[in-house]
Amino acid sequence: LPSLEAARKSELPVIRGSVPEPARWPQGCRFHPRCPFAVAVCRTEEPRLEPLAAEPGGDRLVACLRRDEIG
Repeated sequence: LPSLEAARKSELPVIRGSVPEPARWPQGCRFHPRCPFAVAVCRTEEPRLEPLAAEPGGDRLVACLRRDEIG
């Protein structure tokens, strides 16, 4: 995620590929075709939006089936 506190000259990470049309979202996680961390379960289950485990008490939310592993 971009940060307002990061140096202005830092580059945002690039997610390769094209965003699918909203009428043609893939099954499971919408990002799995382009996500370098995707595993088999990402193709079948849609992740829920939940607090980021790496930030107890934080207000950042994430929708990722591997959120606890990747943090």
